[in-house]
Amino acid sequence: MGLLKFDLNRFWIPGVVVIVLLAAGLFGYAVTDTRLNGSIRGDARDYYGYAYNLKFHGVYSRELPGTVETPSPDALRSPGYPATISMLVDKTDVEKTLRHVVYLQAVLGVLTVLVYLTLFRRFMPPLWALGAGIVTAISPHLVNASVYLLSETLFTFLLSVHLFALERALRLRNTRWFLIAGILLALSFLAHPTTQFLLLAYIAIVVIWFRKDWRIYGKYLLWLALPAVIAFTGWSVRNEVAIGQLSDPTLSANFIQHGMYPNLMYNDEPMSYAYPYSFDPRNAEISGKLAPTLKIIADNFQQQPRRYLSWYLIGKPLQFFAWDLTESDSDVYIYEALHSPYRTNSIFKLTHDVAAFLHPFMICLSLLGIYIAIKRKNIAASLFGVVLLYLVALHMIGSPFPRYSIPARPINYGLAFYALYQMALWLKTKLGRTQ
Repeated sequence: MGLLKFDLNRFWIPGVVVIVLLAAGLFGYAVTDTRLNGSIRGDARDYYGYAYNLKFHGVYSRELPGTVETPSPDALRSPGYPATISMLVDKTDVEKTLRHVVYLQAVLGVLTVLVYLTLFRRFMPPLWALGAGIVTAISPHLVNASVYLLSETLFTFLLSVHLFALERALRLRNTRWFLIAGILLALSFLAHPTTQFLLLAYIAIVVIWFRKDWRIYGKYLLWLALPAVIAFTGWSVRNEVAIGQLSDPTLSANFIQHGMYPNLMYNDEPMSYAYPYSFDPRNAEISGKLAPTLKIIADNFQQQPRRYLSWYLIGKPLQFFAWDLTESDSDVYIYEALHSPYRTNSIFKLTHDVAAFLHPFMICLSLLGIYIAIKRKNIAASLFGVVLLYLVALHMIGSPFPRYSIPARPINYGLAFYALYQMALWLKTKLGRTQ
């Protein structure tokens, strides 16, 4: 038995090296071989404007270069991603800027795989953790996200290192690691506002699970919260000074409005899929306005309670975890690709097909993994479960676009393999009792 354990542990380091090299090959080849039908479009257009103006005008504005003489400050997007890529912006060569950004994102993607492999090992034996690592490394959504001028890759990396630091802090009960986890949490929601309220979920867990030790965990929560509160306050003060309000009020209103249409369609019209608000004749009246949006949602529930309950409680989570992205080209493409290795390269096609086949099983097993982790009080796996439930709940309130679930993919895979591991243990125990 000891020899078997030793043999299994021997696979860990070589396995990690192979998986990291696999990830490096996929991410590296993807960012060099993909050609997009316009990289500066949609959200990417805003990010490029912010980065350029931040570097060359010292103003946080999404106005594209050359469109105005003096860019005006705004607060539509969080500043973390533009501030990061601003260091790579070339004043005259857009293509050079894009190359440097996607190269950086490829490196961050590989590091994300490595961080999650380390986390998987905290709650699974080597072979199971390596299995989850392989599925993470070949995930077409994670790999393909790195080819766009979008915040998903940076946010996914920051979320991974936040979870790494927080798991270590919880396991060691170490104040310094709680502070580091808080700094990384702050950086993550400055890169993408998704984790802006994650701290509230952590507080709820302490209140529910650790009532007897609330003094101890309350002290740790203060260290975790401190950097997040400072970052949130700092960004709010900047907004008040620059634009006269603490945040852009259209953000939360649009987030809720864009998710109020069942099946992401206006009146079930297929041509409105993914952009139902554009087909809604009330859009000009309610866009960016929270009160009229909430009134329409309340009226919808009153008129068709079963339909809208079904959409919010079942339809939205299913949409959130859907394989096909909704923005442009479907499948794993956020914006249209003129050329992609996922269409031409046999290795990419194979990894795509394997990941697509496993996807529904990974999602279902990850939900089972949450239940098992909480029941067994495994710190690392439970932390994964809390974050995943938080992300699902957040997008049940607002927009459930599948693109927003990309950062959750490694968490899904880790919990899915954890469920498989626990099921294997249960089966082994049961078979042992019958013999």
